[in-house]
Amino acid sequence: MRKVIRILIFLIIFISGFSMLVYPNIQQVLGQHETDVQIEEFKTTDNNYSTLYYQMEEYNQRIYVENQTGLKDAWSYQENEFDFSEINTDKDMIGYISIDAMNIELPLYVGATRANMNKGATVLGQTSMPIGGVNTNCVIAAHRGTYTSAMFRDIENLTIGDVIRITNPWETLEYEVVKCIAISPDDIEAVKILPGSDMITLMSCHPYPYNYQRYVVYAQRKNTQKIEIPYAGENYESSQDKLKFEKLINMVGVSFFVVVVILILIIIVVKKIRNQRN
Repeated sequence: MRKVIRILIFLIIFISGFSMLVYPNIQQVLGQHETDVQIEEFKTTDNNYSTLYYQMEEYNQRIYVENQTGLKDAWSYQENEFDFSEINTDKDMIGYISIDAMNIELPLYVGATRANMNKGATVLGQTSMPIGGVNTNCVIAAHRGTYTSAMFRDIENLTIGDVIRITNPWETLEYEVVKCIAISPDDIEAVKILPGSDMITLMSCHPYPYNYQRYVVYAQRKNTQKIEIPYAGENYESSQDKLKFEKLINMVGVSFFVVVVILILIIIVVKKIRNQRN
């Protein structure tokens, strides 16, 4: 009886430890599936709403002329002022962003509310809508990873020349990375529209896993006139080593438990064979 109890206690401890290690991976898989479903629904929807396009175009022109006076800080949380209900069931989703260098494809929401940021990438309030055009800079923010998605965790993988694709209800726009810097959270000048530019700017917390800086990636529309990015940014420390170490620890931990499971199964099988022979 005592032997059975010891085995049960061991199994409970083992299963608990194993669950703690694999749970984040399971969450990532489930989260990615949900993201894939949202994007696939968007792809298969007949999105042809010219009125909304013109509203966004007018909005982009207006905030440029007004010098984005409503932009309070580089991490503003603002509601979406457009009606997307005819485009998709998720009222704030305007499309999706694809980045091969980061191996991600995320839903793109307008209105950087906390709820939207937990679901995907978001367009910050008082920055350009993701439809391109002269005198635009669509600032897109995402978390440096969550339990259910990598999001912009690997934003430091991006280098000059990498391509970022933005798919809205009307077309897919391609941008090339031209500069990467770190800024302070309240540096609104570093994310404003540059005259004559057609840009997107990616932004996430830095350094990983903290948030006292913002890592910023500037990308300009392919086949358009290049505009010099005048911002030098702050000194910063790369998070790459921390991310690599975290991935290594996770991989080693899961591998260790898999090996232990295999060894236990081998021991059980060997014991049964011996018992049958005896």
